[in-house]
Amino acid sequence: MTSRGRSVLFGLALGLGPSACSGSATHKPEAANIEPAPHAGTVEPSPRPPAPPKETTPMTTESDPLIKLLHLSDAEHFTVTEERLLELQGSLSDAVEAGAPDPAALPPRLALGAPAQVDLRAQATVPLLLGSFQSGLRAWQVNFEPNLLVFVKDHASGELAFAKPLISLRRGPRPLPSAAGDPPDEINATATYAGVKSIDLAQKLETPLRPGRISVTAVAYDVRSNTVGLELQGDAPRPKSFATKSPHVRHELDERSPLAPELDVPGTGSVREGLKIRVAIQTSDEAAIVRTEFNQPMLSGHVILVRLDERPTIVPTFVPVQPVRSGDAEPAYNALYIADFGGADGHPIETGKYQVYVDVGVELRGPFELTVTE
Repeated sequence: MTSRGRSVLFGLALGLGPSACSGSATHKPEAANIEPAPHAGTVEPSPRPPAPPKETTPMTTESDPLIKLLHLSDAEHFTVTEERLLELQGSLSDAVEAGAPDPAALPPRLALGAPAQVDLRAQATVPLLLGSFQSGLRAWQVNFEPNLLVFVKDHASGELAFAKPLISLRRGPRPLPSAAGDPPDEINATATYAGVKSIDLAQKLETPLRPGRISVTAVAYDVRSNTVGLELQGDAPRPKSFATKSPHVRHELDERSPLAPELDVPGTGSVREGLKIRVAIQTSDEAAIVRTEFNQPMLSGHVILVRLDERPTIVPTFVPVQPVRSGDAEPAYNALYIADFGGADGHPIETGKYQVYVDVGVELRGPFELTVTE
């Protein structure tokens, strides 16, 4: 570590009522006024909530210099040396700090790089490059090693797994909690740190990787990386898996196309009264879709609740989708749902401060800050 001085659209699901409702595990745009979809039953619209908080991390694009820096050839990912990692560290620091009058005031950053294809028959390693940048103050506020999470989406089953790649799977000394002891002095607080590490996903995940398409995203509490996709090749047969609707999730089928982009996560909520996360997604990427035993298409979504220094809570939000097509546009799927937390019937949730991420099938969105009281 160096020290220095496919498209998915979102829409707000409004007016979901009991007639539209029914229930597996391992930058929000400005609010738009959207009329409820036509419905056979009577739907009682909910009062308009206050404007939800925006994502606290800007959306990462492929033009980001950090992502370009970690975009190596497939062959180089398997042969990267310590010297090459040190070279990438220096380049990453230069790219982030370029033109900044006060580098210590820059926000923390995460970026990933990975090979497009990995042949599991030729090697057992599944390499992942992780680039990071932070100030000394940030390093004290959020202990990086125990709070770095890597989420891996298996698109065949829809399952979402995670790993803490910088923590040994063997028992060892417990990492220090974030913000332990006195804050760093000015010199150490304003120092900046850049790092590039090579991680073997196959060693860090508790469940074995299987042939097929996966997507990988890193999160460090309230910072999210880009999402990288890998195609894992191999001869091992995949067990047949069927999706089922998730509990604590109410859905509605909607034939509108296009669907207005929106994602609604409240800033506050209570265990007693409960809270609702509203999502509507239109996607043309089949990797976001799984099938039931009767071939019904479903969105393979999740809501992820992240607390400082703790294991994340992953809540599946698998719901039926509505196939839609508009003119010559490629076929797409609409999914609208409300995920309930707390209250009498929602998924259990504890008091505390959370960063909320939403898996929309092919990538994670967020974070959204959420404070839950009693």
